[in-house]
Amino acid sequence: MSPAVQEIYQQYRQKALKIADLEATQALLAWDKEVYMPPAGNAARARQLALLAGMSYEIAASDELGELL
Repeated sequence: MSPAVQEIYQQYRQKALKIADLEATQALLAWDKEVYMPPAGNAARARQLALLAGMSYEIAASDELGELL
């Protein structure tokens, strides 16, 4: 693999890992909501999950990621 292709792959990999980390965090927060979180925390947890989903979407739908692909 040429150095240029390796660099593009590494940039793509970093973005993919960031998306995966955001989605794993969402899954953990959703699990906690169902198992341990008191009902009074629902509004705050919904905001947190929405923020993480938005961040993940922004990366996945970015022009930069599309160009790397």
